[in-house]
Amino acid sequence: MITRALHDSGLHLLGDNHELIQAADDNPEGFWENKAIVACNDELLESTGGAWDDPPSTPPVAADDARVAHVVESARGALDGLRPHDRWGFKDPRLCLTAPFWLDLEPDLRFVLCVRHPLEVALSLNRRNQNSYSLALALWEQYYATFLTSVPHERVLVTHYDSFFTDPESEMARVCEFAGLDPGAAPVRSDLRHHSIGVALIDAGLSPRIRMLYQDLCAAAGVTPAPDPEPNQGRVRRLVLDGIVADRHAEQRQAAIDRLTQRESKLRDEHRAHEQQLQARVRELQDRVSQVANEPPARLTEALRSLRALADGIAEDAARIDGRLDQISTGVDTVAGRVDHLTQRVEVVADVTQGGPWRRRVRRLSRRAIASADFRIRRAGRRGLAEIERVALPRATVVARRLPARTQPFVRAGRAVVVHGPRGALPEIEEASRALPTPVQQKLRALRSSRQQARRA
Repeated sequence: MITRALHDSGLHLLGDNHELIQAADDNPEGFWENKAIVACNDELLESTGGAWDDPPSTPPVAADDARVAHVVESARGALDGLRPHDRWGFKDPRLCLTAPFWLDLEPDLRFVLCVRHPLEVALSLNRRNQNSYSLALALWEQYYATFLTSVPHERVLVTHYDSFFTDPESEMARVCEFAGLDPGAAPVRSDLRHHSIGVALIDAGLSPRIRMLYQDLCAAAGVTPAPDPEPNQGRVRRLVLDGIVADRHAEQRQAAIDRLTQRESKLRDEHRAHEQQLQARVRELQDRVSQVANEPPARLTEALRSLRALADGIAEDAARIDGRLDQISTGVDTVAGRVDHLTQRVEVVADVTQGGPWRRRVRRLSRRAIASADFRIRRAGRRGLAEIERVALPRATVVARRLPARTQPFVRAGRAVVVHGPRGALPEIEEASRALPTPVQQKLRALRSSRQQARRA
């Protein structure tokens, strides 16, 4: 909570390629601890024969301590990522044991020492790590005692956790003044305070050393600790303390149950919403399937109309072409008659002129006349075909492009019949017949077989 408040007031907690430790169930607002710094502190404690819950008998005393020389490079790298900022810092409870090492690397470091009631810390460690109360209280004492004996007092500001719940603005201003920051709002959430103790230290049976250390820390933080009760008021022993712990655990379990119930209700609402969306999607797909099922007959009807219009247009063009072919045939017959007449005259002249230059001239003229007649016949044929291609085929092609893909084989067969005749269009007709529905193909094969049998008979 306090580290986040300092961060919101302008204290940089991360350098290049640094990350914060992720939040956890017991600390949903986050730990606000630099992963690189925490990793170095774990390595420092392990190298000196201890761990966070088993402090070494002799913690690292400086950067040139031979036991921790291999950690110096990574520690300097973590600091180098923070130094470019005007106001920077890092948070880790292990600093109570490793502060001399970091002071040796950065002599200008200052420390904000956060104090909390020893019994609250013991309850928190028992709940989170299943530590015994005696171990938790021993850790509390060793952490604070080691820190106070290894760091100069002028570089330390002591703040009490309870002060942020009684007068957060004043305490925030006091801490930010020490850190050289403009104070921001303190992110105090009473609902996340898992433990608060109303039991005196002497009633809980704590040692005089812990009671005296806690009183000194409270005095440094400007907080007056609760006075010890009179001896004749009795003692609250471990049984009473365990009862308090049980009550706290019951409250926490009930709070967890309430959170799970709310989560279950939210998930049920999301499930119902997703189910409604799914049902709407299913109805939409069903409507679409119905539309698609009704579309083929309509498309087929439209295709049949287009084919019928195409057939009518082709019939008109065929009638026009037949008339034109009749005219061409008549012209060809006329030209052929003229050629025959000219040939007869040429033969008569050839018989009259036996030899000589006249005969050669007559032959030359006759060859020219025959070539001219043949040219006219060929030109007339070409004109007829050009008329067919100019009038009928373009029109059929334009109409055919508008037809569905399934009707294209029939269009190609019709065009081949017009251009090449029925016999020349047999391949296209066979391809079109394969595009017909299977029952129609079966009927056509039966009809063809019966015709063949009739012919043989």
